[in-house]
Amino acid sequence: MAPPEFDLLCDEDWLAATPPPPPPPPPRRRQVLHRDRTNYIHTGKSHLVDQDSLNTQLLDCLKREATYMPECEYVEALRNSPQLARARFRAVNYFVKCRARLNFVVETVFYAVNYFDRFVSKKGSDAVTTVALVELLSIACFSLAAKFNEISGPQLQDFQIAGGHDMENTFQSGEIRRIELRVLETLQWRLRCATAYSYLELLSTLLNMDSLRHQLQIALTARMSELILPTLYDPKFVEFKPCVVAATALRCGLEELLPSKSNSYLSTLINLINHKEEIENCYKVMEERVADPLYTLTTVRSGGYAYFPSSPVTVMASPRQFNCHVDLALSISSDSDLTRSLNPKKRKLEDV
Repeated sequence: MAPPEFDLLCDEDWLAATPPPPPPPPPRRRQVLHRDRTNYIHTGKSHLVDQDSLNTQLLDCLKREATYMPECEYVEALRNSPQLARARFRAVNYFVKCRARLNFVVETVFYAVNYFDRFVSKKGSDAVTTVALVELLSIACFSLAAKFNEISGPQLQDFQIAGGHDMENTFQSGEIRRIELRVLETLQWRLRCATAYSYLELLSTLLNMDSLRHQLQIALTARMSELILPTLYDPKFVEFKPCVVAATALRCGLEELLPSKSNSYLSTLINLINHKEEIENCYKVMEERVADPLYTLTTVRSGGYAYFPSSPVTVMASPRQFNCHVDLALSISSDSDLTRSLNPKKRKLEDV
């Protein structure tokens, strides 16, 4: 006879019994957003994004930007010291080439430039008096940027190999680590900077351009990237805040791709950034030095920033000469045909 506690089992084999299958889930129905759609905008990564969240991101970038800038005297030092301007150019050129060879994201270059500028602005031009010092500092800044921004990074020696024939010196890993630590201490371990690239997608999204075709939005972002990359080479743009450089690139892109609506979008942009005069000044420089399809680094010399004097008699003299033409295509992602095919003289896509 079964124990009392099993009386209700009616002599079934209860251990072998299996529970009935759960009922099938109800058919999925399309969610309807009942909130006011004016508070949401479309992006390429998600269907709807809360505009309040984007405004918060913008305010966060603007706040961080103010505390991650080089020292005020740095702009004047670049203007008055061809040696320092040359050292900075050499570092930026190294960052750009290594990014392409190591397949890093473009944003890592902007982080590295920020670390280099902030470090040199605090330590002075004595930190880059020789080619060896410039190369060692460049490797350290780029390695730190990769550690902060990339999912995985190479060994320290790989950063030297990626520099190619432009590197005149070789360094031990211990030397690089010591400079990394020195950079971190000088920057007070503050690496999460806001750069012009940080605003790239944020600004174009905040303009609420959900009425534009997806192709045009992609082209606009690609054009902005094309415009802000050369600004890293030109010390003139160090005078402007990163948000101003990004907003100016967006303005140039709008005027090229969407001239009929650029004024209305520009008004919105000015309200977002609130640096109207600075954007106007930066716009003049960008139109002359970057947006012009004939732009090369030699044109920068005509504006008073002679990175490469015809007779470079300085402590950084080298038997090898830099080529003044820099192939910025190395820095632009190759996974978009739009980036390669855009022509500054044939960019009006709104009527296509």
